[in-house]
Amino acid sequence: MEPIIIRANATAKDINDAHYFHRSQTDMVAPGLLIFIFSSFFAVAFFVVTGLKKYPFLGAFEDIFHLICILISPAIPFLAIAIYQKIEKSRNFSKEHFLFLFPTTYVFGTDRVQVIAQDVTELYEWKDISRAYDAPASLIFTVGDVIFVIPKRDFSNYEQVKEVRQKLIDNIPEFSWVKGKRPKIEYFDSYQNEVSTGTVVPDLVLLDEAEKAQHFLVKARIEQSGIARLQLSYPLSAKQLSDSQWKFISCKKIAFVLALEFLFAGILCNVLIRQRHHTIQEEWQFAAIYFVALSCFVAYQFFHFKKQLEDASEDDFFEITLTEDSVLIKRNKSELNLDWGLLTEVIELEENYCLIFGKIEYFLLISKASITDEFKKMFVENLLKRKAVSYKN
Repeated sequence: MEPIIIRANATAKDINDAHYFHRSQTDMVAPGLLIFIFSSFFAVAFFVVTGLKKYPFLGAFEDIFHLICILISPAIPFLAIAIYQKIEKSRNFSKEHFLFLFPTTYVFGTDRVQVIAQDVTELYEWKDISRAYDAPASLIFTVGDVIFVIPKRDFSNYEQVKEVRQKLIDNIPEFSWVKGKRPKIEYFDSYQNEVSTGTVVPDLVLLDEAEKAQHFLVKARIEQSGIARLQLSYPLSAKQLSDSQWKFISCKKIAFVLALEFLFAGILCNVLIRQRHHTIQEEWQFAAIYFVALSCFVAYQFFHFKKQLEDASEDDFFEITLTEDSVLIKRNKSELNLDWGLLTEVIELEENYCLIFGKIEYFLLISKASITDEFKKMFVENLLKRKAVSYKN
């Protein structure tokens, strides 16, 4: 029986989701139980202090306040668990396991699984695999602390997914179905597509039964003669650059700074009023003038920063080279080589891909018009989805 070969292009989100699924069944169980127990004690204390204590100064609102506190109390443990799960789900494991952000080939035999990633190949017998999961958009299995993720979109069809899943069910005792809405999968058949288009993939040679019995399922030539790369050239207008920079980077940054200024000014206004031994109600004219003037000042700063960005921008020509390791950016007046590890977010627009390198606050636009055929489009999308922590359409 011929082995099943899948070429997986796992994204950062695929890897992070897989770690969360696995940890929710293992590492997160004990801390979650402790959080629930201690927050339950806090909920009881909160109920005693707020739900039973009298507050005469509230007058007619006392009963409503008690009702609100009584309703909040039993929700506290569940809220604590929800916050804990949200924090754990937001953790980024993809950078720690960056090897799987490269295309990885999985070869499933009757009694073993061979994994070929970058410049290494490993063979695992079924007894080496401790757990397996069927997640909404991927199949997952673990060997020790290593979590392998195979997105379902990389399979050739649903029948192939069922066949591999059945192998996992039959051979791995700890198999679980992950809860969640099952999306409609568009199958890419990544292995056959990449072989037919000539993308750099390990040279797999099927072995005969005698050779398989001795060691590997396939012979993988893992020495790479070169790195798959794609070069794109395109112009961008000053307006495109400034509008995109403002929308996705500068606006959020400046809004945060101005919000802090507004908050600080409000506190300052309150202090000044209280120093005069008045309340805000008594000094409402002064407070209103103060906040109107402050709002005008904030609005001026906001539009002034935007105008500065527009004035500083100019038409530019980009020549970028995309590889598995980095992106080389050549512009009219600069040249920069960025490692994919700095990439935090990709936003796909109608005409461009917006790349945000968060740690250094660098912003890059890739024009879709420069991607002239379907293979280049597939190469760019797969690369960006694998390298970005967040990919938004």
